[in-house]
Amino acid sequence: MRPFVPIVFAFGLLGVLSLRVRPSEVIDQLGQANFYWIPALLVANLASDFFRALRGRQQLPPDKRPPILLLFFAGHIASAVNFVIPLRAGEAIRTSIVSQRTGIEPANLVAVIFGDILT
Repeated sequence: MRPFVPIVFAFGLLGVLSLRVRPSEVIDQLGQANFYWIPALLVANLASDFFRALRGRQQLPPDKRPPILLLFFAGHIASAVNFVIPLRAGEAIRTSIVSQRTGIEPANLVAVIFGDILT
């Protein structure tokens, strides 16, 4: 029950805040938006995630470096989990995925992720 409390709280807060918004104003603002930037933003985000995975791969021991795509997709899963569950729970998921598939010690992965967050 405890892991669901933040999710319920987030949905409740979203519901309360949505009562303060007028749908007509939201539609007007969306009508003024320039959606041509969305593909560029998606490409920039994917490139950023790819280089983050590449940087993390270089910080791991040379004899156990995982494939770049494993780190890339594990990072995307972690980001998705971080959107749903607070307190960066996605980083624990990413550590678990990479550790199970490569045999790298979780402590090494946590150190790399912690260093990445700090930088």
